[in-house]
Amino acid sequence: MQHFIIPGIVLSFICLDVIIGFSQAVANHNVSSEKLRQGLGHKLAFIFAVSLAYLVEFGSAYLDFGFTVPVVVPVCAYICLTETVSCLENICKLNPELRDSRFMDLFRHDDKDEK
Repeated sequence: MQHFIIPGIVLSFICLDVIIGFSQAVANHNVSSEKLRQGLGHKLAFIFAVSLAYLVEFGSAYLDFGFTVPVVVPVCAYICLTETVSCLENICKLNPELRDSRFMDLFRHDDKDEK
């Protein structure tokens, strides 16, 4: 069951980003079929990357690749973090007042906090 949850989470992040991105483009009167095609191409590449990660990870159980590296979780985590940043950028385009708000502070990382 876990093998269906991870790609489901990734697809949810991707779909949310598409919905938020399209919403901000409509709201800002900036809908472009070219940008939409490019964006969907990038999303499709992410889906291919997840598929490849699963193939490598499960294939390594039957084929000797010379290494065994769990790649599904890191690939999926990277994609989800990338989609989170994109969603936040689009949310700020949809509502520019959020850019300098306490809401966005929840997602900021400041090196000063670590000292």
